[in-house]
Amino acid sequence: MSKRSSVNILAALGKRVVRRLVAAKRRLVVKMAHSEAGPRKYGNQGYRKETRQERELAFWANVKIKESGCWDWTAAKRDGRYGTFMLDGKNERTHRASWILTFGKIPQGKWILHKCDRPICVNPGHLFVGTHKDNVDDMVHKGRSARGERAARTKLNGKIVDFIRRKYERFSRTFGTVALGRKFGVSSQSISAVVTKVNWKYRP
Repeated sequence: MSKRSSVNILAALGKRVVRRLVAAKRRLVVKMAHSEAGPRKYGNQGYRKETRQERELAFWANVKIKESGCWDWTAAKRDGRYGTFMLDGKNERTHRASWILTFGKIPQGKWILHKCDRPICVNPGHLFVGTHKDNVDDMVHKGRSARGERAARTKLNGKIVDFIRRKYERFSRTFGTVALGRKFGVSSQSISAVVTKVNWKYRP
Protein backbone atom coordinates (compact mmCIF):
# COMPACT_ATOMS: atom_id res chain seq x y z
CA MET A 1 0.00 0.00 0.00
CA SER A 2 1.43 3.39 -0.92
CA LYS A 3 2.16 5.94 1.78
CA ARG A 4 -0.57 8.52 1.48
CA SER A 5 -1.67 11.08 3.99
CA SER A 6 -4.88 10.58 5.94
CA VAL A 7 -6.43 13.37 3.92
CA ASN A 8 -5.71 11.56 0.68
CA ILE A 9 -6.99 8.30 2.12
CA LEU A 10 -10.26 9.93 3.16
CA ALA A 11 -10.62 11.57 -0.23
CA ALA A 12 -10.12 8.27 -2.01
CA LEU A 13 -12.23 6.12 0.28
CA GLY A 14 -14.73 8.41 1.96
CA LYS A 15 -17.47 8.47 -0.66
CA ARG A 16 -17.32 4.75 -1.32
CA VAL A 17 -17.40 3.75 2.34
CA VAL A 18 -20.10 6.27 3.24
CA ARG A 19 -22.27 4.92 0.41
CA ARG A 20 -21.83 1.46 1.87
CA LEU A 21 -22.70 2.75 5.32
CA VAL A 22 -25.90 4.39 4.10
CA ALA A 23 -26.87 1.31 2.12
CA ALA A 24 -26.25 -0.89 5.13
CA LYS A 25 -28.51 1.17 7.34
CA ARG A 26 -31.27 1.06 4.75
CA ARG A 27 -30.97 -2.67 4.29
CA LEU A 28 -30.51 -3.66 7.91
CA VAL A 29 -34.23 -4.31 8.38
CA VAL A 30 -34.26 -6.68 5.42
CA LYS A 31 -33.57 -10.12 6.85
CA MET A 32 -32.70 -11.75 3.53
CA ALA A 33 -35.04 -14.61 4.43
CA HIS A 34 -36.92 -14.24 1.15
CA SER A 35 -33.96 -13.69 -1.13
CA GLU A 36 -33.41 -15.75 -4.26
CA ALA A 37 -31.04 -17.96 -2.30
CA GLY A 38 -33.84 -18.89 0.07
CA PRO A 39 -33.97 -18.68 3.88
CA ARG A 40 -30.74 -17.88 5.67
CA LYS A 41 -29.51 -21.18 7.02
CA TYR A 42 -26.37 -22.46 8.69
CA GLY A 43 -24.38 -25.62 9.35
CA ASN A 44 -25.65 -29.19 9.37
CA GLN A 45 -29.26 -28.05 9.38
CA GLY A 46 -28.94 -26.95 5.79
CA TYR A 47 -28.80 -23.25 6.55
CA ARG A 48 -26.67 -21.14 4.23
CA LYS A 49 -23.96 -18.82 5.50
CA GLU A 50 -24.11 -15.07 5.11
CA THR A 51 -22.29 -13.73 2.09
CA ARG A 52 -19.30 -11.41 2.44
CA GLN A 53 -21.50 -8.57 1.18
CA GLU A 54 -24.08 -9.24 3.88
CA ARG A 55 -21.37 -9.23 6.56
CA GLU A 56 -19.99 -5.97 5.18
CA LEU A 57 -23.42 -4.36 5.26
CA ALA A 58 -23.96 -5.63 8.80
CA PHE A 59 -20.65 -4.09 9.85
CA TRP A 60 -21.25 -0.59 8.48
CA ALA A 61 -24.81 -0.61 9.84
CA ASN A 62 -23.31 -0.50 13.35
CA VAL A 63 -21.19 2.60 12.69
CA LYS A 64 -22.05 6.17 13.70
CA ILE A 65 -20.23 9.03 11.96
CA LYS A 66 -19.29 11.83 14.35
CA GLU A 67 -18.58 15.48 13.60
CA SER A 68 -15.03 14.96 14.85
CA GLY A 69 -14.39 12.67 11.89
CA CYS A 70 -14.36 9.48 13.95
CA TRP A 71 -16.67 6.62 12.96
CA ASP A 72 -17.74 5.03 16.23
CA TRP A 73 -18.64 1.37 16.58
CA THR A 74 -22.03 1.10 18.33
CA ALA A 75 -22.47 -2.66 18.80
CA ALA A 76 -20.60 -5.30 20.83
CA LYS A 77 -17.43 -4.18 22.64
CA ARG A 78 -14.68 -6.04 24.46
CA ASP A 79 -13.86 -4.64 27.90
CA GLY A 80 -15.94 -1.59 26.98
CA ARG A 81 -13.21 -0.36 24.63
CA TYR A 82 -12.59 -2.24 21.40
CA GLY A 83 -15.53 -3.36 19.28
CA THR A 84 -15.74 -6.96 18.09
CA PHE A 85 -17.16 -8.35 14.86
CA MET A 86 -17.27 -11.82 13.32
CA LEU A 87 -15.59 -11.72 9.90
CA ASP A 88 -14.46 -14.66 7.78
CA GLY A 89 -15.05 -17.03 10.68
CA LYS A 90 -12.89 -15.02 13.10
CA ASN A 91 -13.93 -12.68 15.89
CA GLU A 92 -11.97 -9.56 14.91
CA ARG A 93 -11.57 -6.26 16.67
CA THR A 94 -13.62 -3.78 14.68
CA HIS A 95 -10.76 -1.49 13.67
CA ARG A 96 -9.05 -4.53 12.13
CA ALA A 97 -12.31 -5.57 10.43
CA SER A 98 -12.66 -2.05 9.02
CA TRP A 99 -9.16 -2.25 7.55
CA ILE A 100 -9.81 -5.70 6.04
CA LEU A 101 -13.12 -4.62 4.50
CA THR A 102 -11.56 -1.47 3.05
CA PHE A 103 -8.00 -2.42 2.10
CA GLY A 104 -7.87 -6.21 2.21
CA LYS A 105 -5.73 -8.64 4.19
CA ILE A 106 -3.54 -7.31 6.99
CA PRO A 107 0.16 -8.16 6.42
CA GLN A 108 1.35 -10.98 8.67
CA GLY A 109 2.82 -9.79 11.95
CA LYS A 110 1.49 -6.24 11.52
CA TRP A 111 -0.83 -4.29 13.80
CA ILE A 112 -3.60 -1.84 12.91
CA LEU A 113 -3.15 1.32 14.96
CA HIS A 114 -5.27 4.43 15.57
CA LYS A 115 -4.21 7.95 14.62
CA CYS A 116 -7.10 9.33 16.67
CA ASP A 117 -6.26 7.20 19.74
CA ARG A 118 -9.90 6.07 20.07
CA PRO A 119 -10.33 2.25 20.21
CA ILE A 120 -13.98 2.33 19.04
CA CYS A 121 -13.21 4.37 15.90
CA VAL A 122 -13.37 2.36 12.66
CA ASN A 123 -12.79 5.18 10.18
CA PRO A 124 -10.29 3.72 7.65
CA GLY A 125 -8.68 7.15 7.36
CA HIS A 126 -7.87 7.10 11.08
CA LEU A 127 -6.04 3.77 10.88
CA PHE A 128 -2.54 2.82 9.83
CA VAL A 129 -0.39 -0.31 9.66
CA GLY A 130 2.39 -0.64 12.20
CA THR A 131 4.37 -3.03 14.37
CA HIS A 132 4.23 -3.96 18.04
CA LYS A 133 7.07 -1.48 18.66
CA ASP A 134 5.17 1.23 16.75
CA ASN A 135 2.20 0.63 19.05
CA VAL A 136 4.32 1.06 22.19
CA ASP A 137 6.10 4.12 20.77
CA ASP A 138 2.74 5.64 19.85
CA MET A 139 1.48 4.97 23.37
CA VAL A 140 4.47 6.75 24.87
CA HIS A 141 4.27 9.67 22.42
CA LYS A 142 0.60 10.24 23.23
CA GLY A 143 1.18 10.11 26.96
CA ARG A 144 -0.70 6.91 27.68
CA SER A 145 2.27 5.08 29.19
CA ALA A 146 2.37 7.17 32.36
CA ARG A 147 -1.28 6.46 33.12
CA GLY A 148 -0.77 2.79 32.34
CA GLU A 149 2.29 2.61 34.58
CA ARG A 150 0.49 4.15 37.53
CA ALA A 151 -2.46 1.81 37.06
CA ALA A 152 -0.28 -1.24 36.51
CA ARG A 153 1.94 -0.62 39.53
CA THR A 154 -1.04 -1.19 41.83
CA LYS A 155 -1.24 -4.79 40.54
CA LEU A 156 2.26 -5.62 39.31
CA ASN A 157 5.38 -6.17 41.37
CA GLY A 158 8.97 -7.09 40.64
CA LYS A 159 8.37 -10.84 40.66
CA ILE A 160 5.41 -10.53 38.28
CA VAL A 161 7.41 -8.26 35.97
CA ASP A 162 10.22 -10.84 35.88
CA PHE A 163 7.69 -13.57 35.12
CA ILE A 164 6.13 -11.54 32.28
CA ARG A 165 9.48 -10.81 30.64
CA ARG A 166 10.57 -14.45 31.00
CA LYS A 167 7.36 -16.02 29.70
CA TYR A 168 6.20 -13.51 27.06
CA GLU A 169 5.72 -14.99 23.58
CA ARG A 170 4.59 -12.79 20.72
CA PHE A 171 1.10 -13.66 19.42
CA SER A 172 0.81 -16.54 21.93
CA ARG A 173 -2.67 -17.30 23.23
CA THR A 174 -1.13 -18.34 26.55
CA PHE A 175 1.74 -15.90 27.03
CA GLY A 176 0.90 -13.04 24.65
CA THR A 177 0.11 -9.51 25.83
CA VAL A 178 -3.66 -10.11 25.96
CA ALA A 179 -3.38 -13.40 27.87
CA LEU A 180 -0.85 -12.03 30.36
CA GLY A 181 -2.93 -8.89 30.82
CA ARG A 182 -5.96 -10.98 31.73
CA LYS A 183 -3.88 -13.15 34.05
CA PHE A 184 -2.64 -10.19 36.08
CA GLY A 185 -5.64 -7.88 35.70
CA VAL A 186 -3.99 -5.16 33.60
CA SER A 187 -4.29 -4.02 29.99
CA SER A 188 -2.36 -5.56 27.10
CA GLN A 189 -0.72 -2.13 26.65
CA SER A 190 0.64 -2.38 30.21
CA ILE A 191 2.10 -5.80 29.42
CA SER A 192 3.68 -4.39 26.24
CA ALA A 193 5.21 -1.58 28.26
CA VAL A 194 6.67 -4.09 30.72
CA VAL A 195 8.07 -6.34 27.97
CA THR A 196 9.69 -3.47 26.07
CA LYS A 197 10.89 -1.84 29.32
CA VAL A 198 8.94 1.35 28.77
CA ASN A 199 7.69 0.68 32.31
CA TRP A 200 9.82 -0.94 35.01
CA LYS A 201 12.80 0.12 32.87
CA TYR A 202 15.22 0.04 35.82
CA ARG A 203 14.50 -3.56 36.67
CA PRO A 204 16.99 -5.89 34.92
